[in-house]
Amino acid sequence: HRVRDTPQPDALSIGVATFERYCRFFQRHFQVVPLRELVDKLERGVTPDHELAITFDDGYRDNFENAAPLLERFSLPATFFVVSQWIGTDVVPWWDRQECVQYPWMSWSDVRSLHQRGFDIGGHTRTHVDLGAVDEATAGMEILGARFDLETQLDATVDMFAYPYGRQNNVTEGNRTLVRNAGFRCCCSCFGGT
Repeated sequence: HRVRDTPQPDALSIGVATFERYCRFFQRHFQVVPLRELVDKLERGVTPDHELAITFDDGYRDNFENAAPLLERFSLPATFFVVSQWIGTDVVPWWDRQECVQYPWMSWSDVRSLHQRGFDIGGHTRTHVDLGAVDEATAGMEILGARFDLETQLDATVDMFAYPYGRQNNVTEGNRTLVRNAGFRCCCSCFGGT
């Protein structure tokens, strides 16, 4: 989620030097590919072999300032899943409020720059809603609305999606259908399987 040096470690952040070490390790021991290439393989029924896709969730500004330059230095692709209605705002999500911290979001200019530099941008809903806890109409607006927001800002197709929270109870069959119907090719989560 975040690549920044913080006074106290937290579950969503990694220090810049540690991320650099991870990039070296990934480059040495994996074939790091864009997520879309892994999706292509899975769609064709091909099992990935030592391939790794790097992804980030939410759209924190440190992804642009700290992660992207390191990824470029090591020639590593990545996908940035952004919460479309948080970009360029001062929204403080509940998990940051709980820790009494506030970290800035990327601007739309930052997101466009990442896209122009060859990184993939994906949808992560409009407001980071728990798709497993809202009604179908709300889920549909969050999913399709995020794609609309991103495609409007980037003037490009956005067909990758990541579930907010990403646990099994956040990923219902109904909202998987909504993700598919919204034109997304994949929906990433935090539990095993494809």
